[in-house]
Amino acid sequence: MALAGERRGDRRPSGCGAQACRPPLEQADRPAGAVGRGGSQTARGVRAGRLPACIPRHPARRDRHARRRPQLQARVRGGGRVISAEPFDTPIVTDRLELRLLASSDVPAFHSYYSRPDVCRYLLFEPRDLDTITEKVAAHAAHVSLREDGDYLDLAVVRRSDDRLVGDVILKLAHSDQLTGEIGWGFHPEFQGNGYATEAATAMLRHAFGTLGFRRIVAELDPHNAASAALCRRLGMRQEAHLVDNLFSKGEWVDTVVFALLAREFSTGLA
Repeated sequence: MALAGERRGDRRPSGCGAQACRPPLEQADRPAGAVGRGGSQTARGVRAGRLPACIPRHPARRDRHARRRPQLQARVRGGGRVISAEPFDTPIVTDRLELRLLASSDVPAFHSYYSRPDVCRYLLFEPRDLDTITEKVAAHAAHVSLREDGDYLDLAVVRRSDDRLVGDVILKLAHSDQLTGEIGWGFHPEFQGNGYATEAATAMLRHAFGTLGFRRIVAELDPHNAASAALCRRLGMRQEAHLVDNLFSKGEWVDTVVFALLAREFSTGLA
């Protein structure tokens, strides 16, 4: 347990470590009382578009904001851009990889890296046992479309040459009215250094922007998660914010950095 005012970066060195950066997908993924990365009710509401990003203190101002939100949604949806809610039923194929829905047969491979302390070091949860992984895989496999805020796709990343699962990539619908999603990933350290994470995340971004109709994709991670920060930059994402001590996770206060990429930037070759 960290002492008051003690921060994670003060007690352990930063380093590349494992490539893992996952948005919280379920309540169990969020630390109790967390305020960042999808933690508190207010933070979840902001991410889901239910609350304004800056909550006015005056009731009349809140009412004005509430009256304007349907107009904002009408403008966004009236422009002909909405997130596709079609079920994901065709794997995404790249030169070396295939991104597909998770299956029960993936439990051993999933457990082989999400049970490792180095992979979970910068995630919001501790290493998971086989029973928990079995439950998570079943739950995540049931999510096949993005219909409302909070829905997600968790796709297995499989190496085509030998059909081995090397990791997974997540796309979460964060704000439907703003056409904004959140991306995350996790890869087994055994397969790092081969460019699989970059290839898989690029394919997911292409699917998000090109097929589903997202306008903006963000990634939120611990600033000491150097491997994932480097991946964000390879994808062409810019760092837009560094939130200080905004999240209480695993017994200590930690920072959050926010990376983002727009559809027009991705399509013009920045990623």
